[in-house]
Amino acid sequence: MCNKILFARGANGQGQLGLPSGVDVYHLAQVMLDGICPMFLSAGGNHTLMLDSTGCLFAAGDNTLGQCGNNVGKWEGFAQVAQGQCWTAIAAGWEFSVFATENAVWTSGHGKYGELGLGEGIFHAVMQRIPGFPSKNKKISQLCAGVYHVICLLDNGECWGWGDARHGELGPDLSGCVYMPTKMCVPSNVRAVACGRGFSVTLSMTLDVWGRLRGIPYSLKLSEMKIELNDILSLNASWSAVFILMKRGNVVMLGRDDLAQRCPAEMPPLKMLAVGSEHCLGIGVDGKVYGWGWNEHGNVREDKKDVREVYLLEIPKGNVRFVAAGCGTSWIYIETSNKAVNETENTIANIKHLTMIDYGTMRFKKISA
Repeated sequence: MCNKILFARGANGQGQLGLPSGVDVYHLAQVMLDGICPMFLSAGGNHTLMLDSTGCLFAAGDNTLGQCGNNVGKWEGFAQVAQGQCWTAIAAGWEFSVFATENAVWTSGHGKYGELGLGEGIFHAVMQRIPGFPSKNKKISQLCAGVYHVICLLDNGECWGWGDARHGELGPDLSGCVYMPTKMCVPSNVRAVACGRGFSVTLSMTLDVWGRLRGIPYSLKLSEMKIELNDILSLNASWSAVFILMKRGNVVMLGRDDLAQRCPAEMPPLKMLAVGSEHCLGIGVDGKVYGWGWNEHGNVREDKKDVREVYLLEIPKGNVRFVAAGCGTSWIYIETSNKAVNETENTIANIKHLTMIDYGTMRFKKISA
C-alpha cells in the first residue's frame, strides 16, 4: 500500500494551490487529499482543475465566474465537482475551463473571445456541453487551453479550435474571435498540440507555430532542428516559449528567455517536464525534482528571484509520480510505501523551509451545482 502526498507552493491569493487562500506560499506545503489519487492537474489564472485515477473531477481556487464547474461561490481546498461523468481530459484557461469525456466536451466560466465554444454572444456559462462536437465516431485525443483559446486534437489527427484567433493562434484561415469549434487548417496527422499566450504549436512531421511567438519561424522542419519525431517525449508551451522534452532527457526550448525560461545547460536528464506560465519543473532520471524560470511567487524557491541555474528542490523522500505547474504555481506528487512513512514524516519535519498548514476544520467535500 502506498501513501500519497501532494505538495504545492507559489501563488495562492484565491486558494488555487488547494491550500487555505489569501497569501502566496513560498515554501512547500502539503495539500489535503483525503483519499484522492490525482493523475493530472491543469491550472488557469486563479483556479486549478484536478483529475483523479477514476475519472472524477476536482477544483480549487477562484470560482466567481463558474470556472470551476458549478455555481458555488467559494470553498477551501480541492472539492469534487461535475459529478456523474467519467472525465478523460481537462484544460484550464484564464477564467474558463474545458472538460472532456471520450467523445464530448463541456465548458464553464467566462470568456470574451469565444473561449467557451458555445456560439457568438455567449460569454458566460456554467458546465455547458458544446453541441455536436466532436462529430460521431471521432474521439478526443488531447485537450489543450491557452490563456484565451482552446485546441482539441482528435484521434484522426485533426485539430479543432475556438477562442481568441486575433494573432493567428488557430491557424492561417481563422482570425478574430472563433465562437464554436472549427477545424484548423494545419498539417495532417498531428501528433501533439500545445497552447501558449497568443500562439499555438502543432507537431507532425514539422513543428508549426501559429500566432505570435517572438523570434521563431512559423514552420520548422524537425530534420533541420536535428530532431527525430519518434525521439520526442512531450511537447509543452509556456506563455512565451515552446519546450520539447526528448527521450534522452534533454530539453529543446524555442522562445523568450527574459525571465529565465531557457532550461539551464547543465540540467541533468529529465523524464518528465511540467511547464507553467513562465517556469518549469522537471523530474530527473535520478528521481529528483528540478526547477527553473520566473519565480515571483516563490513557485520554484524562496527568494523570489528568477532561477537561471540548475536548482534542486528539497522534497520529502519518496517516489515522485508527477509534477505540475501553472501561473506562478507548482505541485509535486509523491508516493511512499508504508515502510517509508515514518522516515518520510521525519524528513518532512526536518526540511527547513516546509510550510505546515493548519487546516483547522477544513475537510474534503463534494460540491454540486
